[in-house]
Amino acid sequence: MKIRELGKKDYQSLAGLLKQLGYGDNDALSLVSRYAIFKKQGGIVFVVEDDAKKVIGFAAIAIMPLIHCDGFLARIAGICIDENSRSAGIGAELIKHIENYCVQKECVLLEVTTNLVREKAHQFYLNNGFVETHKRYNKKPEARILNRVKKV
Repeated sequence: MKIRELGKKDYQSLAGLLKQLGYGDNDALSLVSRYAIFKKQGGIVFVVEDDAKKVIGFAAIAIMPLIHCDGFLARIAGICIDENSRSAGIGAELIKHIENYCVQKECVLLEVTTNLVREKAHQFYLNNGFVETHKRYNKKPEARILNRVKKV
């Protein structure tokens, strides 16, 4: 098993993993442009390769500065291990890799959000040292704002 940054040949595999999470409207071409933006903003996507060099997992990490203390917050913006490779310790290894990356980037906190219906994921995070501390609320901006963003 090897964990490395997302590469040019990995976008189709990433699209497949996103589909397993319920985000089936992604294709390799759209992911190329999104990752360029994500990376420009300081984000990174790690992929997990098995011994046959097949991508079997990913984690997208966004990093942002904090105002209330020194250091940065790292947010797992997406994470998935292929459904045929789960419960084999791969996710735990990926979390360790992310934590090491966070130390390098001077992050003082690593957070993850997960959909309320993903009960197995909730237990995975608890088993890997995460603590439930907050509630999260979402709101979509008004349509006129979204239309302006899409044109940029």
